Amino acid sequence: MISLSGIMSKGSPCSGRHAMRYSKRLIRYSRKHGPEEIARKVRRHSSFKTLSRVLRSRAACKRFLYRKPLVKLRIKENMVIFESFFGRNYSDSPKYIFEYLGRNHPGKFKCIWILNKKERLPFQAKCVKRFGLRYFYYMARSQYFVFIGRQPKYFIKRDVYIQSRSWDYLTAPNQFSAEIFRRCFMYDGILLRSHLEGR
Repeated sequence: MISLSGIMSKGSPCSGRHAMRYSKRLIRYSRKHGPEEIARKVRRHSSFKTLSRVLRSRAACKRFLYRKPLVKLRIKENMVIFESFFGRNYSDSPKYIFEYLGRNHPGKFKCIWILNKKERLPFQAKCVKRFGLRYFYYMARSQYFVFIGRQPKYFIKRDVYIQSRSWDYLTAPNQFSAEIFRRCFMYDGILLRSHLEGR
């Protein structure tokens, strides 16, 4: 059962004087309408405020598209997205995993690289800029992720294909680094030792 007090306790989607005016209008509306109608009115108003905020900011608009329609699209099997140090360069573990796939499994994977500057890649891949519209599209539809660096909080990890978990690991050259990595990245998953250990 929906109660007016329950609706009001959730707070207004406005703030300050606008919130006060909105609350007064809602109280007047409640005198002639039931809880279900009031709840619908609050949801409509909240959706309108969200849409207004999204339309004022290009970045907010992209995040909205990512979280609403894009993540509902079907994941593309064998699509792999790579990023090294927030798209700054083509380097490190993502580079070597990409080149391994290119040499040993040519044509099997559709590779996407997040790069802020153009780079010449040794194997076929599509390059997109970080936080561009295509970035959000491929983040929503890729099956595998090979990243160095933490992703934005709004990133949604879609657990659809079981095999995608086999990519979900962290590498470290030694035990000392492993302990630091776990703390820094707040990571409690699989940790692999790289070939650099003991050198």
